[in-house]
Amino acid sequence: MNQQLNPFEWVPDKPWILSSIAKYPGVSLELLMFRDYAYVHLLRSIRQRKYSDQKPKDGLHRYLDWLLQTGEKVVARQKCPQCHKNPVAYYASLSPLPGNSCCQAKVCQDRVKNSFDYAESIVLTPLTFGSLLQFDSANIRKQVVRNLFKWAFEIKKVTTENCWQLFINPNNE
Repeated sequence: MNQQLNPFEWVPDKPWILSSIAKYPGVSLELLMFRDYAYVHLLRSIRQRKYSDQKPKDGLHRYLDWLLQTGEKVVARQKCPQCHKNPVAYYASLSPLPGNSCCQAKVCQDRVKNSFDYAESIVLTPLTFGSLLQFDSANIRKQVVRNLFKWAFEIKKVTTENCWQLFINPNNE
């Protein structure tokens, strides 16, 4: 792995595969971003508690920092269903489906909100992996990933390689 310590500049060489002592032995962290984001977030929280500012971060902690930060800035591959021009950036968390997503343009956001009878109470949520934590139920998080995230990020099949490609190329360049 590249040895730079700044998590904003450091990019790993390969996916991180969890060891046999983990909850998901032999599974990559990138794959778990789609299958169980809450678990990846928990692993990082544990690492943050374990390592204070005085102790250097270990490889897993650096990797989790990179992965979770990248998950907050991955650009959708799909275009806004409202204008068909810009990448999807938001979704209606009350009904997280592709048709209820939009780009950053206010006109598109208003179109999504106005598609509901109670438009004034609709909240648009940024299309980030961290947004999955707003859903208390693991089953709901899985539905959001299955119905929206896979579509938005063009992940036809959730495999380590497909997920890895998404995270090492977050800007879709």
